Amino acid sequence: TLESISQAGLEVRFQYAENMARTFTSNRDAVRDELALWREWWRDMMVVKAGVPRGVKHLSRLDALQAGAAKIGVEEIAEAVHAVERTMRYLDRNANARLALDNMMLTIPRFYRWRGMRNSNEERSNMKIYLAARYSRKDEMREYADRLQRADHHVTSRWVEVKHNVEDIDGDRELASRYASEDAEDLVAADAVVVFTEPPRKELTRGGRHVEFGMALALQKRLFVVGPIENVFYALPQVEIYPTWGKLFDSRFSPAAQEARG
Repeated sequence: TLESISQAGLEVRFQYAENMARTFTSNRDAVRDELALWREWWRDMMVVKAGVPRGVKHLSRLDALQAGAAKIGVEEIAEAVHAVERTMRYLDRNANARLALDNMMLTIPRFYRWRGMRNSNEERSNMKIYLAARYSRKDEMREYADRLQRADHHVTSRWVEVKHNVEDIDGDRELASRYASEDAEDLVAADAVVVFTEPPRKELTRGGRHVEFGMALALQKRLFVVGPIENVFYALPQVEIYPTWGKLFDSRFSPAAQEARG
């Protein structure tokens, strides 16, 4: 159901998007009808959020709509409506169905963790933080995660704590997809993303941190960079850049910094 997908993690959402994209190849009208239901669902939630529950189109879902509207803000609901309508336009223009639907699944909010997130990033003293770095720096990231947790922050990056070795993939697309889904879900759950960049290197690297930076930018997360500016996007004005982890921690995440912000 739409309710269960709206509360699900990225692995479930991406599976749903894959199934929809597969259906689209043989039955475009069925997918259009499904997207129309998504649009009605979010419009009904906007009506409920506005305090006019009698105006919803699907009264049988009123309880679920009220539960969802209580957990997210007007901005997130409007964003979800726009995401669905944008996806409908993309499909009408014969865009890649899987990419369009995946993007929609990334954009629509999850009920239990989006309320007020964007408006509260500046005020929150204790934050949910995602660490993005080269996998070979995992031990270093674990030390930083421990320091953040001692300062009462929550680190969402599971890759820092569990086995997530890209060397294990070796052509295993299912395993690679699981790792990517977990990382994406952890990033979406964060209030802020800290990206550890690297100086120029001759050898090729995978560069997953650049993808994560792009996702964080698109999701309007608070962004911090530790290290050099690796490409032009790291120089955007909304990105806070620090030369070292110590300077970032002392300035933004330390108990003293939290106390100074009140």
